[in-house]
Amino acid sequence: NPAHLVPGTAAENTAQMMGRVRKTPRRKSIPGIGKLSIEQLREIQRKYLAGTIKSHLIKEYGVQYDTITKILQAKIPHNFTTVPPGFVGEIQDSGCIIFQGAKDGQGGYGRYFKNGKSQSVTRAVLAEKLGCEVPTSMDACHTCDTPSCINPEHLWGGTRTQNLLDASKKGRTQGKSHPLSNAKLDWEKVRKIRQKLAAGERVKDVAQEYSVGRKTIHDIKYHVTWKEAGEEVPVPRMGGYLDRKLTFEQALEIRKRIRGRESISKIADDFGVSSSVISDIKNHVTYRGV
Repeated sequence: NPAHLVPGTAAENTAQMMGRVRKTPRRKSIPGIGKLSIEQLREIQRKYLAGTIKSHLIKEYGVQYDTITKILQAKIPHNFTTVPPGFVGEIQDSGCIIFQGAKDGQGGYGRYFKNGKSQSVTRAVLAEKLGCEVPTSMDACHTCDTPSCINPEHLWGGTRTQNLLDASKKGRTQGKSHPLSNAKLDWEKVRKIRQKLAAGERVKDVAQEYSVGRKTIHDIKYHVTWKEAGEEVPVPRMGGYLDRKLTFEQALEIRKRIRGRESISKIADDFGVSSSVISDIKNHVTYRGV
């Protein structure tokens, strides 16, 4: 709308955005933030007002004289905080803490550089929360559905299947609600595919029969794609598997029999599964919750 457009310098444009709360100060605009947390910066300001001299603050916090001077002059937003392992966030009324830094161009997820490579902020925060690295097979998922949120209480680790099903259940992915012009499948084929899978046919065999990739059949099976309106999305069990051949009680029995020195092949025959399934149960690769 021409009536909504006015000329202005870059400085005027930035000032206008700040005034309208369309943009918050970037991390680099807060002095000392690379080494100190927001809470430490506020602490320095309080101690100086209480009478602590700059030289003592320099020694206590290990920063330069110029940095201390800039910290004392800085205006730190009241709702800014530092989230371990050292990211600055803005606290929202909803409880979300919005990352104040670079974000990707797709979903708005926070990014930072480590060892010269771009890394995920949410994965780093989740790793700090869990006390260990997040495996590449796991996603950093949000309970709040806000990509730029770094509140540890809003983050949980889940498999890709769990993440996709969670998104689908919450309506964040619509899936294919109607046949696409270039789709190899249609609703009639999709319903037959689900019937075949429910009858116990393997994803690999069904994919080969319909000349599509295994992921296509996988997503159909778990209702990530081709989801009908109002359809309930199945909730995965622990580990993200919807089609376990064994129950958790059976897994407990299997581990008990293994401790009793029964052979894996005999147990596999008794339960009608492959030896690799029993081996994974033995080594807690699967059924980790029991």
